[in-house]
Amino acid sequence: MKPTPEECEDFLKKVTVRIETTISVCNRPLLGSGVFYKQTDFKDYVYVFTAKHCLYGNEYPEYTDEQIDRIVVSYKYNNLDEFKEFEAQEREKHPKYDLAVLKIPKVAILDIYDDIPEVRLINEGYDHRSPYIGRGYPKVLDNIQAQNIEGSYNEYKGNNIFELKANDDYSDPRGKYAKDIMEGFSGSGIFIKDSYNILVGIAAGLKDPKSGV
Repeated sequence: MKPTPEECEDFLKKVTVRIETTISVCNRPLLGSGVFYKQTDFKDYVYVFTAKHCLYGNEYPEYTDEQIDRIVVSYKYNNLDEFKEFEAQEREKHPKYDLAVLKIPKVAILDIYDDIPEVRLINEGYDHRSPYIGRGYPKVLDNIQAQNIEGSYNEYKGNNIFELKANDDYSDPRGKYAKDIMEGFSGSGIFIKDSYNILVGIAAGLKDPKSGV
């Protein structure tokens, strides 16, 4: 049975986080999104997946671990408008892909731990042409309010990278491109719409700055 829109919305609210990274040599923080990864057999930790450039920047050379002062993960506690914040101390970045993982001790989020639903990872061989959903904190909403996005498969690029095309046009009639509006959405979890707790990937960027690919 397909989930209802309300079930999808509730799930996305509970797993989506905002990430703010303070860099010692940068005069403004890096803002992005992330997604909780929790399994029922996890005992002492949960994890947050995000895009690597949300922590290390997207310029070359990227910022170093020594230049990162702090990483604050924010969560809309019990679906209210106020953020619950905690600091991420442990992190790992993928050497090749735009992917990073934050390791969060359970004791740091005891008040929300039971509210975080289980997230499953996609099985190899699943039909990628399924519709997708995601949620993040884009710049157009001041990185404070979350935005849902729906899309469909566009093209497989190889090396576990694939493109989605958003159902909506995120360009602005006043001339702003989608990349300017949706900045901050990077790091968001992308889920199969019809099986909303199956994570297929992390949003890493826009191919076309004018559109939603």
